[in-house]
Amino acid sequence: MSTERLVAMGVREYQNDAGQKKSYWYEIGSAWPTKSGEGFNVVLHAVPVDGKFSLFPPRAKPESTPEA
Repeated sequence: MSTERLVAMGVREYQNDAGQKKSYWYEIGSAWPTKSGEGFNVVLHAVPVDGKFSLFPPRAKPESTPEA
């Protein structure tokens, strides 16, 4: 089992001005394997209204470009 942290994400679905269905994902916490490797510790900083969230590997952050 990986020891990598996972990111807890909530999603909100909405309809834009053009009538298209869109999804807005937002980070709500993180999870990582327990010491035994048989489960996960989960810390949520927010709770989605519908009570559902998904766990994903963290995305690489874009490198910042130096200012001229």
